[in-house]
Amino acid sequence: MLRPATESAVQQVFEKYTLVETLPEKGTAPGNIVLTPRFVDLENTRTATAFGKRKMVLLMEWTATDESGKVLWVQTVEGNAQEKTGNLLTAGSHRRKVLESVKKDLSDKSARSMRQSPEFQKLAQKVR
Repeated sequence: MLRPATESAVQQVFEKYTLVETLPEKGTAPGNIVLTPRFVDLENTRTATAFGKRKMVLLMEWTATDESGKVLWVQTVEGNAQEKTGNLLTAGSHRRKVLESVKKDLSDKSARSMRQSPEFQKLAQKVR
C-alpha cells in the first residue's frame, strides 16, 4: 500500500537506488547508504454527515544507515489529506481519494526532508 509513495520519494532525491525486499546484513549493503521507511501511525477521521470532510494523517519514519549499519539520519514525516466525505454511494471512492492524497503528500514531504537534510547534503558532496 505504501510502497509506491516511499519509492516515489526516493526517486525524487536519488539518481540511482536499489530496491530490496529485506534489510541487508551489516557490510553487505548494495550502495553507500540503506534508506529504510517504517510505518509509524495512521489516523483517519469520519464525519457524521455527507457534507463533512474526511481527514487522514500518516506518519512514516525514515532511517538512513551506512554500509556498516551506523545510523546517519532519522526523520519522521507526516502526510496529511482532507477530502469531502460524500454520500454512501460514493464513500469508497472518497476513501481511495483521501488515501492517494495522503500518500502523495507523504512522498513529497519525505523527498523535501531528504533534500534538506545536512547528512544527505554531506553524502552528495562526497559522491561528486
